[in-house]
Amino acid sequence: MRLVSVALLLTTAFALPGCNKRLGDVPAALPAASAAQDTSATARLREEGDGLLALHRQIVVLMDGEATLPAAQRREVQALGQQLFHELLQRQQRLADLALRPESLEATAALLTRIESEPGWFDADRLAFKEVLGQLATGLKNAQTLDGIKLARRAQEDLDTLAEVEKAYEQELKEVFGGFAKRGIELKRERWTDYVAKLKALYTREAAEDFLQLLLVGLLHLGQRVQVLLGAT
Repeated sequence: MRLVSVALLLTTAFALPGCNKRLGDVPAALPAASAAQDTSATARLREEGDGLLALHRQIVVLMDGEATLPAAQRREVQALGQQLFHELLQRQQRLADLALRPESLEATAALLTRIESEPGWFDADRLAFKEVLGQLATGLKNAQTLDGIKLARRAQEDLDTLAEVEKAYEQELKEVFGGFAKRGIELKRERWTDYVAKLKALYTREAAEDFLQLLLVGLLHLGQRVQVLLGAT
């Protein structure tokens, strides 16, 4: 699958036949270009935070009602959603990295204030920053300054509050993000006899017995060596 820019992906998503969602219905993913002229840490975190939230909102709008779409259109929406989710993870990491810089503590405090009380943000919006808060709570816990430690505690308190929000929207979040976040070990129940049969294709009882004999010989030599050392003392 050819990789295209996120902007092009967004345009494609909202132009899908029968998909009654337009790009203009949600905020732009990127802040205005003029804001980039301010290179201060506070402005940079504000810019990154706005971009992260906009992308979070766009994914929610894109995936709303996805299960009811025709099969072909649903596959296109899912593929686009996966691309946007990958971009979301990258933005979360970038924001966390910036906020964890030792020289950015004041800007990080301002970011936390926005996450906690920005007037134009909804409760569910703040879930876009959950991963960032987790990294701040962990990364600043062992900070060398009192301000850093206070920010770590504050980030953890924000996480505790977000846990309540997440619980309130548990089903909706699962429908939107559940398909993207499947990682780790996928458990598959298999019979024990099948498991043993697979192992026997790799190992034999004779090999196990040989290994045990080698282990016992090694332990015997170790015991003899210990006795010699104890006798010498």
